[in-house]
Amino acid sequence: MKIIILFNSLMLISIALLAQDCSDSCGPAGKESLRTNILKEELNTSPFNSIVHIVVKRIYRSTGSPSTASFIDSNVLITANHSLIRSPFISDITLKMNGMSIKLKKRDFKIYHFHQGLFHKENKDIAILVLKKDVKDVLRSYSHFQLANFDLIRDTTHKFHLTGFPFDRPDTLVDKTTGYNDLKKEPSGKVVGYGLYTCKGDSGAPLWYEDNGIFKVVSIHHGKGGLPEFDCKTTNWGIKVTSEVVEWVNRKKVIH
Repeated sequence: MKIIILFNSLMLISIALLAQDCSDSCGPAGKESLRTNILKEELNTSPFNSIVHIVVKRIYRSTGSPSTASFIDSNVLITANHSLIRSPFISDITLKMNGMSIKLKKRDFKIYHFHQGLFHKENKDIAILVLKKDVKDVLRSYSHFQLANFDLIRDTTHKFHLTGFPFDRPDTLVDKTTGYNDLKKEPSGKVVGYGLYTCKGDSGAPLWYEDNGIFKVVSIHHGKGGLPEFDCKTTNWGIKVTSEVVEWVNRKKVIH
């Protein structure tokens, strides 16, 4: 009986997901103009100089895959796991920041996946890129975010930013904002939804806010679709930074 109920539940979820057409690269429609380009003079200021445009090249593709990452320590970048998936095949990663473009070879970094397995888990779509000391020393001055547990947010008056490098505005850092009460929840408690306009390239972008002069990352942008609770025509979503994520990052930094 339990098997039948589980099967029926999975079928209903599958039908709900198939009913959604999530093929558009950008969305939600009509919100394109609700974005702000970060000006050149702002790019070298905190927290925008913590956010990096990355292009990941794999040995089986002639072109790289662009996305967004952000520093959460002097040598640690956090991004979406799907941006760094199939890491054994990654040949190089280009970092674009502060007017510089630096091409990293495999010897220059170490990748850690929050979920490591045969099948990608969308609600664990987080990875970190740890840079070797020689690379860190080459980079110009930059700041870094503080990783903060989303569920410990107490002041709901903060403005939340999602800041990344969407492909429809090439090589441009673009900011979107929303209020806490406009963020959307789902049953697992592992993801957060928002009606902000995003495109390919925004993957891995930080959802952040300022708290008494400290810039805190509370979610990493995933994209849209894949969750029956969120209509992909109106809602994008990211992975919450939880106590589990914070503890995992701290362990991996120590290992490195």
